[in-house]
Amino acid sequence: MTKDEEEEGFVGAYSTKAFNNSEDAKKRLLMAAEKGDTKAQFTLGSRNQQGHYGPPHPQNFVAWYSKSAAGGYPHGYWMLGICHEFGLGVPIDYDKAERCYLQAIKQGHKPSVMALDRVLARNPSSTLRIPQD
Repeated sequence: MTKDEEEEGFVGAYSTKAFNNSEDAKKRLLMAAEKGDTKAQFTLGSRNQQGHYGPPHPQNFVAWYSKSAAGGYPHGYWMLGICHEFGLGVPIDYDKAERCYLQAIKQGHKPSVMALDRVLARNPSSTLRIPQD
């Protein structure tokens, strides 16, 4: 594969044309994700969770969100937090959800702020305390 073909794989993974053909999109996303592209990893998790590639498989979308988060992608942390908060593919674990949301917040991910507030309200045993202004 040439450098241009490799770049086309990354860019093409997110193109509208690619998403019009779910098999092509999946192929391009897999190629990018396997090379460590955290956005592609997140997108694979999201598309799997939404059933774009057949029935959703919780272990698959959680695994892709985990890889995306491990690579530092804030949306990956956010969705992994949602999985832990609501028991999507993993047991409910509010402490893990808090940690995921905090990592996303540190990177400026605003939806995670509301998610953290929500999970703190559900988790009376939390040791996390947010300073009040």
